[in-house]
Amino acid sequence: MDSIQIAALVAAAVISFWMLGAYNRLIGLRNAIASAYAQLDEGLARRAEAATALLAPLRQALPNEQGALDALQAAQALLEHAALAMRARPADATSAKQLAATAADFNAAGSRVRALAEQQAAMPADDAGAVAQQLLRWREADARIAFARQLFNDAVLAYNEAVFQFPTRLLARVYGLAAAGLI
Repeated sequence: MDSIQIAALVAAAVISFWMLGAYNRLIGLRNAIASAYAQLDEGLARRAEAATALLAPLRQALPNEQGALDALQAAQALLEHAALAMRARPADATSAKQLAATAADFNAAGSRVRALAEQQAAMPADDAGAVAQQLLRWREADARIAFARQLFNDAVLAYNEAVFQFPTRLLARVYGLAAAGLI
C-alpha cells in the first residue's frame, strides 16, 4: 500500500466514525424528546382523570351548563387522541402541532368549566368536597404539565439545533431525521 491509499483509508475511517457519532448524537437527542414527552403524557393523563371525575358531580349541580360540560368532554376526547398520536412518534412536528392545538381547545373549555365549578355555591356538601378535590388535582396536573412541556420544548430545541447544524444537516436527510415540533 502506498501513502495515498493509506491516507484515503484513514480519511474514510474518520468520516465513517464521524457519521456514526453524529447519528448516535441525533438518536440520543430524539430519545430525550421521547423521555420528556412521557412526563408530559403522564401529566395529561392525570388532568384527564381529574376532568372526568369533575364532570359527574357538575352534570347534576349545573343542569343549565350542559353545553360547557359537553364541550369539555369533547375537547378531552380530542386531546386524548392527539396525545395517543404523539405517544407513537414524539418527535413528529405534525403531531406536536395537533397536540398544541387540541390542548389550547381543552384549556379554553376547561377554564370555563373550572370557573363554573368554583362559582357554584348551591352544591350539596358531598359534591362540593368532591369538586374541590378534583379542582385541586386539576391544578396540580396543570403545574406538572407546564413543567413537563418546558422540558419537552427544551429537548426539542436541542434536537432541532443538532439537526440544523452543518454538516449534520446533510446526514439528517440521509438518515431520514427531520425537525421536531414544539408544544
